[in-house]
Amino acid sequence: MASAAHGAAPGGGRRVEADGSRSVRGALGSAGAALPRGARYEFRGRRDGPVAGRARTPSIPRRAEAHALATMLTTLLALAATLASPSAVPAPGDDPADVLREADRAFFRATRERGLEGWLAAFADDAIVFPPSGPLAVGATEVRRHYAGLGGFPPKGFLWEPLEAGLSAAGDFGWTLGHAGNDASGTTAWNEGRYLTVWRKAPDGGWTVVSDCGGDPRFAARLGGLGGAPATMGRESEHTFTSAAGDLVAVLGSWWASDEEGAETGGKYLSVWRKTAEGGFELAAENGFAQAQR
Repeated sequence: MASAAHGAAPGGGRRVEADGSRSVRGALGSAGAALPRGARYEFRGRRDGPVAGRARTPSIPRRAEAHALATMLTTLLALAATLASPSAVPAPGDDPADVLREADRAFFRATRERGLEGWLAAFADDAIVFPPSGPLAVGATEVRRHYAGLGGFPPKGFLWEPLEAGLSAAGDFGWTLGHAGNDASGTTAWNEGRYLTVWRKAPDGGWTVVSDCGGDPRFAARLGGLGGAPATMGRESEHTFTSAAGDLVAVLGSWWASDEEGAETGGKYLSVWRKTAEGGFELAAENGFAQAQR
């Protein structure tokens, strides 16, 4: 919710080529492990998604057909009776990820009531946030130093509201995406960008923030500081957070883009990837911003 725009491409690390900005199948590896710290990957062009193969249906021995059909009919009738019960029909709008929307709103209320201390109380000890320039702020001490150094944070009237949310299968890890604004004038004015917050369930059952990244419209276009369309775009992962089962992975790092004339721009990003049934990963949510110095 607080971030900022250009510099040299980050060096070092393992380079992984990919040909589609919506896939990190190659970067994450065939085993579905989280993208390792220092891994680098570039995007050139577009990639179509994998085509899933059709599973063969195993044959049923003829002598078992009658029993199988009877069992199937009994199951279907029981399912129909269950669905017909009003109590079995989910209420409109029910979403397991609503728990994170409420956690985000509680985060706002604490910040509105207690200012900086209310804001910082939501962060985990190993949280990582995004200063407007320079490297990531890692750990509770650096997170506090970053926000305290902004001067007057949070500003009077600062507010936000989650618009989207996602949760891991086990319900221990997730994200919220929303918009921030200010109502100090008595009328709410929403900012153009979005924020992305990554959450992890604590041992006591509450939720803590492990990362928070404010958005910049220039990040989506990758055009800030370039004279033309990007010819090359790249990223370097620096940190990851994952759900216990590894089905949801948050990747934090640097991005850069250059045009045909050699002009370059870049900054920081936060991406959340969800594991698919095929074992790859698909992008669930993403945010980032441009920096004058990475």
